[in-house]
Amino acid sequence: MDTLKYRALLYAVDTGSFRAAAEKLGYTTAGIFNMVNSVEGELGVAILNRGHFGVELSSSGEELIRHIREVVRMDDLLKGRALDMTGLVTGRVSIGAYFSISAHFLPEIFSRFHRDFPGVEIDLHEGGYQSLESMRKESLVDLCISASGDCKDADWIPLFDDEMFAVVPPEHPLADAESVSLEDVRIDATSGEVNIPALQAEELTLKVTSGDIQARVNARKITGKLTSGRMELQAMEEAKEISLSATSGDIILEAAGAEKIGINITSGSIRAAVKKAGEIKLSSTSGDVQAVIGEAKKADIGCTSGKITVDIARWDKLDVHATSGDIKAMLAAEPGFTARIDTTSGKLESKLAMAQNGKDYICGDGSAQVKLHTTSGNITVASQKK
Repeated sequence: MDTLKYRALLYAVDTGSFRAAAEKLGYTTAGIFNMVNSVEGELGVAILNRGHFGVELSSSGEELIRHIREVVRMDDLLKGRALDMTGLVTGRVSIGAYFSISAHFLPEIFSRFHRDFPGVEIDLHEGGYQSLESMRKESLVDLCISASGDCKDADWIPLFDDEMFAVVPPEHPLADAESVSLEDVRIDATSGEVNIPALQAEELTLKVTSGDIQARVNARKITGKLTSGRMELQAMEEAKEISLSATSGDIILEAAGAEKIGINITSGSIRAAVKKAGEIKLSSTSGDVQAVIGEAKKADIGCTSGKITVDIARWDKLDVHATSGDIKAMLAAEPGFTARIDTTSGKLESKLAMAQNGKDYICGDGSAQVKLHTTSGNITVASQKK
């Protein structure tokens, strides 16, 4: 049984992109793309939605994916049982692990395992506590290596107890504390650079007076305050709330998603790439705003002096407004939207087919709502990037 193209599809789903799937399987991106198209052609339905952020399951794909996984699993089982008859140990094991575990704990173990069982392939899936729990429940992995408190209904085999330490300067308020809770983490920096390669907490507060901060985090609530400098934040898991602000500086956010996202800057630029949000508000008094949004119920993007560029795939309500500056909106034409577009001093250029109805412009079924307004500047409406 040849299940390669089904495996290619699963890798694309699990990694979120054709390119990542190609790297995993050792094929070209075009090769993976063609194999996925072949599966969709055979089944007669579109299993994946292709977009700026990569690929994700369509509604039909959500229904079929468990059956596709079962086809691949049964193929592995069949081949494994056949090879068992020859005395060879072969197969595939999927493992989920924290980023820190995969970097420091697993390499030596994998090396010994491959030496003892060269016929067994290992698929490693990295993630935080939420994504590992999701992988386990959806049977995307055979086992997870994580903290025992993360998955309440799983069978556990203890591996080791890992002691954690907090390192703080002598004058820090926690310097004399006997213990520190990771439920709430607060990081203050007066000047210099702060680099956080990986951090997991329930609530996280970042405060920088003068300097740069780079952080890659998992937290339910994230608050960042920057007086002067630059903040680059990658929120790897969906959060409940992300709130960032700066007096003078730039903020760059890459987020899997959140129920509520807010970024406010007095003087500086905003660059945000968000896969999914309930409500998102980006505001700059003086500076450019760039936003790439996969899905949002409500998006409010504005600046007093600067250029706004927004690329959005799905939304219910979108409000983009500038006092002095151009607006470029790249919008998904399907299923459609109704737009109220106003430029007091400037011109409108549309690269999308829109029918004008009074003050409104209608594209497709007109279901989503759009407001584009600039007092002094031009407005360009184009097709959302794929």
